Amino acid sequence: YQDTTRKTTYAKVQIYIPTSTLARGTTSALTPIFADNDLAFKGYEENTAIRGKNEYRIYYSGEEAVVDKPLYIIDGYDPGDVRKIEADDFGHNQDEKSIKQLMSYDHDNNYETKNKDIIEELNLLGYDVIIVNHVVNEENGIDGGGDYIERNAYTFISLMRYIKSIQQGTEKAVVIGPSMGGLISRYALAY
Repeated sequence: YQDTTRKTTYAKVQIYIPTSTLARGTTSALTPIFADNDLAFKGYEENTAIRGKNEYRIYYSGEEAVVDKPLYIIDGYDPGDVRKIEADDFGHNQDEKSIKQLMSYDHDNNYETKNKDIIEELNLLGYDVIIVNHVVNEENGIDGGGDYIERNAYTFISLMRYIKSIQQGTEKAVVIGPSMGGLISRYALAY
């Protein structure tokens, strides 16, 4: 400063580098999406309709970044959005498994063998896996991980519309939603 005092600050920088198994087909960063204007939702105790927000990551089945056989996996109830898509995503609670880590399982009850990776298995079947996470929206203070099913469903509809607009071919989408993600997906599909 002008009076010769100093102030030192520190920060951490996170750099996402895909592992070699994912390099063939993952998006390089999280992509946020807001609900379309026609899909804003007015909560029961809210004065105005608010557009939801989510983020997604696509794990492509092929070498090229082309969606031709979409399969959505929608995260469940996660107040505060402590469970991110990947463990090294900004804001992920390191005490929790990430959504991607939850997509791995011990197929033979033998801890010495490698776990099966559901995303990798689905990619081998030709599916482009799209992980959907409902986030805390800093602009309007909405906690997507614990928000209204309707608002999250509307945001998911906006994502499906977008993916359909870039999709190659006419393959029907597959939607998987465990727990609250199941309710969100059912509401969205019924809409």
